[in-house]
Amino acid sequence: MQKKWIVILTLVVTVVLVFTIIQWVSTSEVKQSLNETKSENANIESPGLEILTGKEDNGIKKYKLTAEPVTQTFTDGFKADAWGFNGSTPGPTLVAKEGDTVEITVHNSLSEPTSVHWHGLEVPNDMDGVPMVQDTPKIKPGESFTYTFTLEQSGTYMYHSHTNVSKQELMGLTGSFVIQPKKQNQQVDRDITMMLQEWTLDGAGGHGDMNTEQEHQTSTEEDDTEDAEKEKGVYEVDPMGMEPNMFTINGKSYPSTEPIKIKEGETVRIRFTNLSGNSHPMHMHGGDFKVVAADGNRISKSAQLDKNTINVAAGETWDIEFSAENVGEWPIHCHKPHHTMNANGETGGMFTTIEVTE
Repeated sequence: MQKKWIVILTLVVTVVLVFTIIQWVSTSEVKQSLNETKSENANIESPGLEILTGKEDNGIKKYKLTAEPVTQTFTDGFKADAWGFNGSTPGPTLVAKEGDTVEITVHNSLSEPTSVHWHGLEVPNDMDGVPMVQDTPKIKPGESFTYTFTLEQSGTYMYHSHTNVSKQELMGLTGSFVIQPKKQNQQVDRDITMMLQEWTLDGAGGHGDMNTEQEHQTSTEEDDTEDAEKEKGVYEVDPMGMEPNMFTINGKSYPSTEPIKIKEGETVRIRFTNLSGNSHPMHMHGGDFKVVAADGNRISKSAQLDKNTINVAAGETWDIEFSAENVGEWPIHCHKPHHTMNANGETGGMFTTIEVTE
């Protein structure tokens, strides 16, 4: 009788153990599925800019970019005759996935040859877009060229002209390129890209020539004040200008930058990309963030720093992440004081806000 009870007890324990293991495996799979869905559903956002995810064709993702003159509105009444892609500067944010083979056809509607370089990406030499040293073509006016390569990396990258760079890049031929990893294991609710640019508006002068409140008080010549403040209008971009006087996030200056509206408790990733001539220490009010990636490379958790300011040098990309725990409207801006003003001397420039609501 005792042996019989031992056998029954053993069977019961075995059944309970098997059931527990099945439940644990099932729950883990569900959690993993939910995590992947959550991460994949955090679509890339570029406030104010177009997102291109490519058109699937026989296993290849195809994109179209047109380099062309654009009239860019930086803020109310201040416009510039610039260059861009698909009607804006920066151009659309390209989004793809690690392992994708992409074909990016670039058509040149400019008055001079151009090319496109895929900043930070490992591509074949003839697809790198630097015609002066590589076997890659200059795209003549009215012509097109298709860049083809497979994405072996993931992270935050950029694209820009690499023909007559000192002119074309600073005229606005730039854009961001986000490659999502095969394994979506970094959870965020919101994933936002911000491209940092700066401009010298021809005839506007450097910030040293612009009017300030003190100059209003001390100037005795009315003509000096009129010359210092720029009138609203359409300006030419001087790509060789060494004193930029308009600073933008995704092609806009405050107060025309688009605020980031998020819910309390949401996790947020911001991808900074900088194709300007200067570094920009981007400072966030309302709390710290973690620095999680540099130039497309994920930083290990043990090396991720808690900061409230990250210096984004020219040609760099940095990813930060934070949880929105502080309800309110919080500025995020370049911390170089003269980068937060516009060509007319007013507060503006490389400045936007994060609006956290309950």
